[in-house]
Amino acid sequence: ATACTYLLPQLLARFRKRYPGVVFFLREAFTGELSAALAAGELDLAIVSGDQGEPWVRDELIVVRSARDEQPRRGAAPRFVTFPDGSATRALLAEHFPGAEIVMELSGIAAVKTSVRAGIGMALLSRAAVARDLRLGRFVERRSRRTPVMRPLSLLHRGVERLPPAAAALRELLLERREETQRLITRGAAAV
Repeated sequence: ATACTYLLPQLLARFRKRYPGVVFFLREAFTGELSAALAAGELDLAIVSGDQGEPWVRDELIVVRSARDEQPRRGAAPRFVTFPDGSATRALLAEHFPGAEIVMELSGIAAVKTSVRAGIGMALLSRAAVARDLRLGRFVERRSRRTPVMRPLSLLHRGVERLPPAAAALRELLLERREETQRLITRGAAAV
């Protein structure tokens, strides 16, 4: 979700200027689903969480809470809104916050952010996804020694030589703009 919503739009706009005749078919899904679709030949190129593909960028995940909420009591188990089992973010939450109480599972990033704004719980989310909410004062970052959690994002394909021309050109653009995209992630400036 982070790549489709927060990282790709500017890059795809740049790509469309170079190749105006190319039509995109984007699929937003968990890493396992994208890997299976790629293996089945349904996709040519995927951006996935983890390091199983060609390294692209490293996403920064931080814990945020509603600015209207009081700071949780010291020693209390943190209450989290998160994604279902099978998502990379959920796995990272379990790994880095093993005592977290899951109070709500949602499958979309917009729904998670809306629930955090409403005060239902905190969330471990990409800095790129919450940058605007932080700037507008709707979210507060809950800093800890466990954050930021660095999550590699990789380009997954069945081999460079097997990419169709449009997918090969997109891969080249993504790699060409890797450092710029990483700076945007780190500054939290990739968010729309």
